Amino acid sequence: MKLRALVLPCLLSAGLLVPAAYAQRQGTVEFGLFARKNWFGQSYGLHQTAGGGARLGFFAMRGLELEANAAYTPTRLLGSEKHVSVLRLSGILSYSIPTSEHSALIIGAGATHDTYRFRELGAGQSYQSYGSETGPMGLIGLRLGLGSTLSL
Repeated sequence: MKLRALVLPCLLSAGLLVPAAYAQRQGTVEFGLFARKNWFGQSYGLHQTAGGGARLGFFAMRGLELEANAAYTPTRLLGSEKHVSVLRLSGILSYSIPTSEHSALIIGAGATHDTYRFRELGAGQSYQSYGSETGPMGLIGLRLGLGSTLSL
């Protein structure tokens, strides 16, 4: 059960609509959409829900990519009708190591900032700050090319 809960978000989080691994040369720009599964710690008091986002990357040189991500997750406080919006903004520097003509191992590091805002149903629909956090992040993944314009 836990393996399935990890595999599906990983597959969905892979960038869709991005160039295949062999096209990652200097000047290449990629755009991707992704789904994400969130596991909030107990201290957050939030329901575990899914969200989505978009990414934009630019290859400064062959294999070296500067990337920005934005993700949004709507959730609720446990035991409450307060709706919480979680916005994550990330910046990543990653390197793609070709493993074959159409695939690559990706490693990277960067920073992320999460903002939490809430509103109560029927309370004028205005959001109030719930908190935010900033920290480092790491990335390891596999890119599989699916032709000349798509990869997973």
